[in-house]
Formats: sequence, structure tokens, C-alpha cells
Amino acid sequence: MAIRTFSAALLLTALALPAFAAPAEAPSRGIESDFDLLDTTCGSFITTLAVANPGANPDDARKEEAKNAQASAFRAMIWVHGYQAGKRGPSAAADPLTRAWLVKNVPLVADQCKKDPAVLFFKAVEAM
Repeated sequence: MAIRTFSAALLLTALALPAFAAPAEAPSRGIESDFDLLDTTCGSFITTLAVANPGANPDDARKEEAKNAQASAFRAMIWVHGYQAGKRGPSAAADPLTRAWLVKNVPLVADQCKKDPAVLFFKAVEAM
């Protein structure tokens, strides 16, 4: 249930960002399901957000692709939350991983990544 809630929050955030509207043609896959964030680029994260939006009237294959992209984006954002909590120290309870946190932070990470899609994802997060 929690993964659905967070997936829904990611989808809503992706839908709210016009730059990430699903392209008419099939997009590249973005972050793979077995991704390593130390090797993932910002461009891959941005693509994943685009793929996470299934668009209007998607077929079953497109729905499955969007669901997988939502899960990948969610896992990346869990890492971002953990990284930021680790940087802050023991006050992590002050900013729990919630739908509101995702809605606030997915666009921030995406904006940081749009500055340089070639930069490694974790380097962009470090710079925030």
C-alpha cells in the first residue's frame, strides 16, 4: 500500500511538470530496475520521470513500463531522502519520507538534473 501511495505521488509530480510530459514516441527506458545510483546520470533520471507518466489511454504494455519507471524513480528518491537525512544527522524525523516530501523534492531533484543531464545523479544530489 505504501509503495502505491508513493508511486502515485511520483506520478502526480511527474504529471505536474510540463517538461516531463510523455513523448509521442516510445521513450528510452531511463533508470533500469537493477540500477546503481553511482553510475546513473541525471539524464537517465529525467527520462525515468518521463516514462513514469503513462499518458492518455495507455495500452497494457505502456502501463507496465510506467509502473516500472515509477518504482525506479521511487527507489532513487528513497536514496535521496536517506542521503539528505544522513547529511542532516539524527534529526531525520523532522522530515520523514512522505507523499508531501516526494511532491516537494522530485521537482527539486529534476530541476537540479536538468542543469546538466550528463552529470551523475548522486553528484547532482550532493550539490543540492
